[in-house]
Amino acid sequence: RQWLRTAWRGASNQVQDWQQAARSRWQSKTKDKKSGQPPWRFIRLNALTPREQIRYFYLSTVKRAANKGVPRQQAETPLEFAQDLKESWPEAEKDVDILTDAFLQARYGRSPIEKEDVNPIKKHWRQVKSNLRRRQQ
Repeated sequence: RQWLRTAWRGASNQVQDWQQAARSRWQSKTKDKKSGQPPWRFIRLNALTPREQIRYFYLSTVKRAANKGVPRQQAETPLEFAQDLKESWPEAEKDVDILTDAFLQARYGRSPIEKEDVNPIKKHWRQVKSNLRRRQQ
């Protein structure tokens, strides 16, 4: 019986800690919204796994393209979206294809992705970013 009481108190304390953490997180988010400034969020690419890095490259491209007037539709597949990107700037066709294929492999593939596989994809991602910057809205 004593053991059960101790376990219950421990669980109760842990729940209280979680509640306090949730409250403080909620309050900090509310404070950031009220100040009008977005919270700074930096992503350290080297801290991500190779699979996560490739997914980041693709998803950041989707976000940048939307900002430049080529949004991805909700029901659009990555291959369909790649076609939209290639129509918008044909000079990036090869880079878009490579980035999209790498994303599909990272997202749906089961084979491991090694660190060495990321650098060539990163090169193509940078090229796509460069093309996005040059594109007029």
